[in-house]
Amino acid sequence: GMKRTLSAKEVAEGLGVSERTIYRHIKAGKLDAVRPGRAYVITRQDLAGYLDGMDRVEAIFGETGRETG
Repeated sequence: GMKRTLSAKEVAEGLGVSERTIYRHIKAGKLDAVRPGRAYVITRQDLAGYLDGMDRVEAIFGETGRETG
């Protein structure tokens, strides 16, 4: 199925912005992310909050593969 988490690079590419922008938004608290190791990990739920809805997330990064209806 689709990945449940994305790297800052993947998010940046999907949104057409630089990785630096993504990191800046994480630091500013606009985008939630966890950092289990060296790199940030962004969940689809974090992205839904950042992009104002899971519909936007799915339109850009693909369906989650969850059951609908």
